[in-house]
Amino acid sequence: MPNPNHIFDQQLIRKIEMHNIRADNMYFDRFLGIERWLAAPKDVRTEIYVATITDIIIYIRNGNGDQIQNLRAYTNTVLSNKYNRWQAKQMRDRRTIVFGDPAEMQPYELPDSCLDHEQKEKLMEMLKSLMQNLSERCQEIIKAKYTKGQRFRDIAVSLGYTNENSARGAHHTCIQNARELGMIEIERIFN
Repeated sequence: MPNPNHIFDQQLIRKIEMHNIRADNMYFDRFLGIERWLAAPKDVRTEIYVATITDIIIYIRNGNGDQIQNLRAYTNTVLSNKYNRWQAKQMRDRRTIVFGDPAEMQPYELPDSCLDHEQKEKLMEMLKSLMQNLSERCQEIIKAKYTKGQRFRDIAVSLGYTNENSARGAHHTCIQNARELGMIEIERIFN
């Protein structure tokens, strides 16, 4: 005996294909709440859900409704993919620090945290000082990786390393140097 949900989903898909606005709204309401498991703020979860439903409706209207066997599973998969892309972007945004000429540096906006304004200012001063105290080569590597978002393979080509692993090793050494230089400053700020 066929699953009643599957039959309803297939009928809903056919109505969406025919540009039935009521069917669009039914689809939106049918899976509302499926996004609750996302570990994101409510407004972001809602935005991801709306984008997911909109994309699937467009996909169905482009004649691809026959490829969807289970509407709930398909919706959940697209939702998961959108959430993973959002999460990856958040990670990239957190790692991005703009370095440049100290006179022209714009203050990096630190995320809201337990740091007060004075501690944030000291941390920014420390980052600027840290970059100035690193070798020019390390500054180039760090700028290429975190400001330009280059991959190690591109860094190797642009900075003349023999291969990707050499660039990765140089990056690791630079980060270690930065950590060693920064530990004294961090202890001074937070103690």
